[in-house]
Amino acid sequence: MARTMKRRLRIVLAWMLAPAAVGLSAARAEEQAAAAAGEAGVEAAGRLLGAVLQAVERTAREGAVDADPQAQAAQKQEAAKQKAAAAEAAKNQRQQQIDQQAKQMEQFFQPPLQAELELVRRTCGSLAPDARKAIVAAGAEAVKATAKQFAAWQFGERGKKKFDGRQTIHEAVAAAVKPHAKPDEFAAYEREHAARMARREQTARFLIVAKLDRELELSAAQRDAIAADLEKRWEAGWIRELDDNGGMQINNYPPAPDFADKCIAPHLDERQRAEWKAWTQQAGWSRMGQHMGWNFDGQSLQPDPWWKP
Repeated sequence: MARTMKRRLRIVLAWMLAPAAVGLSAARAEEQAAAAAGEAGVEAAGRLLGAVLQAVERTAREGAVDADPQAQAAQKQEAAKQKAAAAEAAKNQRQQQIDQQAKQMEQFFQPPLQAELELVRRTCGSLAPDARKAIVAAGAEAVKATAKQFAAWQFGERGKKKFDGRQTIHEAVAAAVKPHAKPDEFAAYEREHAARMARREQTARFLIVAKLDRELELSAAQRDAIAADLEKRWEAGWIRELDDNGGMQINNYPPAPDFADKCIAPHLDERQRAEWKAWTQQAGWSRMGQHMGWNFDGQSLQPDPWWKP
């Protein structure tokens, strides 16, 4: 009986696997059926028969869709819906990650806020209690917004825009101070802010040149040329050099100020350029990401009681 069943299965499989069904020759189909029946017995041949039936049913369904324009349109519409749903799910997941990261980052933007508020206190001493309350509230919102900007920047916007948390917080606080402060006091606040930034930028340029001189043994002419180029082409984000207090090491190198490469590399000789390349590859600031750049602001400052009258 088993021999008869095998024979019948071989005949059925040969017919089902014919070119009209799945694109195989009848001879090849019978050969596969015989092999299946001989090697694994009736049970294996039965499984193969079931697989073939499924393939035939699938081919028939696909053929029906191909022959029916409405079915084709419905299939495309369903595929578009699934694609849109997947995109929306990915967007929601990304936003959830951004929100979680932003909440964690808020603490790192508190020191720049305290530094900004201290500058306001020193220059705008006549602010009324209600005005101070409004400014503190604006500062707190600025911290949240800045943390969210930074998180979004981390999750895919690095190449689209530059991030400057300090400037974002300053602009928010300044906008809150201006309607409440006397004109002369607000002008003093703006002047002091500009002077503070100028001092910090000058200090950062000095530290960059000193670090390069220490690592690459610059000549006096090279030091002057790099310093002049840094001043001429300075970018606000380069102030991050102030984060390095001299004790930071990456792969046994101090962090390389590779963000200013365009102001440095053209002034190096061949030997120095080779060393500069190796240094930046091992310990470039760019490898640290943008999480640095505000850590020197107001680290020891606590909210002054003046802000809570």
